[in-house]
Amino acid sequence: MPITLISDPTRKGYSRAVTDGLRATTAGLVACVDADGQCDPRDLARLVDALNGHDLVVGRRVHRADHWSRMVMSRAFRLVFSAFFKVPLQDPSSPYLLITRPGLERVLASDPGILPQGFWWEFYARAAEMGLELSEIPVGHRPRSAGRTQVYRPSKIPRIALVHLVGLVRLRRELRSHRP
Repeated sequence: MPITLISDPTRKGYSRAVTDGLRATTAGLVACVDADGQCDPRDLARLVDALNGHDLVVGRRVHRADHWSRMVMSRAFRLVFSAFFKVPLQDPSSPYLLITRPGLERVLASDPGILPQGFWWEFYARAAEMGLELSEIPVGHRPRSAGRTQVYRPSKIPRIALVHLVGLVRLRRELRSHRP
């Protein structure tokens, strides 16, 4: 398979790096998975099978292998997120998905980037608001085999929470302003 390396001498952050990578794709179907070894690449075939007329299929991580504090933060943010957006997913922070080219182009045209540490939350909110057909299937989840999170350290949590609360308000305003 041809591979294109997208590199930049400055750190972009996760959201910008993922967005740049997605914009560089040309395939009819695009899959995403984080490179920390937590998602099993063999589940990709199941995502392909589940696409079946949907625009986007998300792998819902079952038996999540994250540290308990990460799961508590995720559940708490899910409660807040659900008050702002009706996204038909149980795991709207999952980095494991398969999306069609037309669906991807629609989401990217809306210029995601409001939630710097919550890229997938924002991505799925945009997709749902645009009327894309979302589906979710269970996938395995393993302990992180490579790297350490640089984002969710205890000293950073209050600032991240504030930035994301403000971001949710901005995102909801933006998406509502584009409704017909």
